[in-house]
Amino acid sequence: MGLRESHRRPKAGCRSRLGQVFSMGSVALLFSLFLLAAAEAGTLEGSVTGAGNAPKRFVRIEISGPTSKTVFSNEAGQFSADLVGGQYLLRIIEKNRVQDFSVVMPDTGDLQQTFQLGW
Repeated sequence: MGLRESHRRPKAGCRSRLGQVFSMGSVALLFSLFLLAAAEAGTLEGSVTGAGNAPKRFVRIEISGPTSKTVFSNEAGQFSADLVGGQYLLRIIEKNRVQDFSVVMPDTGDLQQTFQLGW
């Protein structure tokens, strides 16, 4: 057998080692994305009130934790955010005023909570 014959191309239908690794990596990535989507636990439905329980309209709510996002309250002082379960810090901002709240989102289901501001 000559040198030329020993370097034959693989037969059609044979997968190279790189192809197998790439295929396994793709499956792992898709599985990870599926788990991330399945981890979506529920919705935090909040209400922001101020002095005299008046609704706080259009305030900024910065949410930090396993999922981070920013939302705004509506005309009635209500907001919602889809979150995975875990411990969160909610920072409510109105003009130059800031107040922080701690929230524990359950692993499954929704959470309704009112946030009373000190002003």
